[in-house]
Amino acid sequence: MNAANGKSLTRSSKSKMASAKLARVVLLWHLACLELVSSRQPAGPALLPLTEYIFVSQPSKGSVAVTEVNSLTRQIIRESRTVISTGLHEPSGLAVDHDKQRLYVADPKSHKVFMYKLFMGSDGMSVKQDQQYVAVSHVTPRWVAVNDKGTLFATDEGRSFIAEVDASDLDKLAAQDSATDDVRTQFHKLYSEESTKQVDKPGGIAVDGNNVYWGNRAPGSPYGSLLSAPADPAAGQARGVPDMIQALSKNVDKVYGVCASPNIVFYTGGSRNVFGAKPGSYQARAFEKVHLDDYAKPRGCVWDQAGTMLLADKGNDAVWSFPSSSHVSGLVQASKLFSVKDPYGVAVFRPALSMESVGFLRAGSQKVAPALVAMVAMIVTLVLA
Repeated sequence: MNAANGKSLTRSSKSKMASAKLARVVLLWHLACLELVSSRQPAGPALLPLTEYIFVSQPSKGSVAVTEVNSLTRQIIRESRTVISTGLHEPSGLAVDHDKQRLYVADPKSHKVFMYKLFMGSDGMSVKQDQQYVAVSHVTPRWVAVNDKGTLFATDEGRSFIAEVDASDLDKLAAQDSATDDVRTQFHKLYSEESTKQVDKPGGIAVDGNNVYWGNRAPGSPYGSLLSAPADPAAGQARGVPDMIQALSKNVDKVYGVCASPNIVFYTGGSRNVFGAKPGSYQARAFEKVHLDDYAKPRGCVWDQAGTMLLADKGNDAVWSFPSSSHVSGLVQASKLFSVKDPYGVAVFRPALSMESVGFLRAGSQKVAPALVAMVAMIVTLVLA
């Protein structure tokens, strides 16, 4: 056997060994996933970590629906179905607290923001409709948002202020024995027209780690279409920010939904229009637009935490998706994700983002860590072999 043939056989042997090692890693991964599934609640279906649960409010029906989507392929796993059908008058803006597994629903006709706990039951993702908690009362909220600390924000368009409810108050509310117990939260006005004219009939709202963004709905938008301010005004003053509230754009008269990704803050304004602006740029101009059809009436939107924006389109009875990253052309093509009747607010829950993504009721959580440790140990052993 010559040297060339020897080298060829050696490369072939190494390739086969690598393929076999990869096959073992894949097999062990699947086995570990099966162990994770077996450690979950015995009642109810397995919770797939790649599943997104997209909630949509339906004001005309007084309901909230959920659709299950594969977060990688964007294929529909389970069609839209109703999860809340009673107890709401005009459900509008939605928000999800991933860590605490809660759904918030703004209901302006009820003058409240309601809170529901998320569960995995025999019918999949669900809420218990008879366990409706009042997260905020004595407001007229149409849009809501939750930050990573669990603090709740809501806009009151009629009285031109942004309400904030501390996460600790919401935790006390959720810890009570039943939704009928007399536990009440207190809100305070984070920003209001009383102290600044830049809060001008606020509409949609979104939050990130440091800032709160909202859209004004007053005709003419003299103070800005999309505004940005510190979520903690005291911290903003401590950093020496002279004007805490900044206009990111002034291009439309009426803003509906607002949603923030790390790179762009998107907002819907008028028929067929979705715009984007850079947070912190303060150039007072929108630079990015999402392309929709002539029948579109965009309302709520949300970032799915993984590179995609979701948009509720009241005109087409549909939810669209488009990339959350910036595009040089300034024009983004949206794709229709699924159909749903009368969508308004939209929120997404990704179990993989939760610290307890394999057990909503915390049942069997003690079995999760050993499974993960075993899986990692086996894979590391194979890689180093």
